[in-house]
Amino acid sequence: MSTNTICCLNTIQFESPTGPVGVIMLSLDVAHPVTAESFIREVAGKFKLQRLSNPIRTEALLVTIAGDLTPGRFAKRWRELAAEDPNLAFIMSQMSRAEVAQAGQPCAVVSLLPEATPAISESKTIARPRAQKRPMPRPDSASRIAGLFAGSVPA
Repeated sequence: MSTNTICCLNTIQFESPTGPVGVIMLSLDVAHPVTAESFIREVAGKFKLQRLSNPIRTEALLVTIAGDLTPGRFAKRWRELAAEDPNLAFIMSQMSRAEVAQAGQPCAVVSLLPEATPAISESKTIARPRAQKRPMPRPDSASRIAGLFAGSVPA
């Protein structure tokens, strides 16, 4: 029987005009779409742990899916989970960018943020301390996502 797996879950740092920004990268292999609903709940749990163990300036998420789950279906379920889970909703409200893409189809990108995100991001009142700059090795995957995060340049 095929299983769904989280192939990669890591955080990389980008240099933006306002300082270093963390991007959480999730790569998923969805070989069994019938169980995708519960798998997405598992992914959300792992994402929350990853986000909470990273610096405060981790404010972007990129999910890449290989398999038979569409970005639209993933995004719909993700938003449902955020509506049910106040912790996930809060973390997502702090994200400046969050997207899901189908592996091999760069045009199939869907936002994971709620429709009202511009209003939320404009009204943020949380003061964020400036992160210390430290040299980070350039990850191989950085060039893949550099174009997705406008205004950010790989460190």
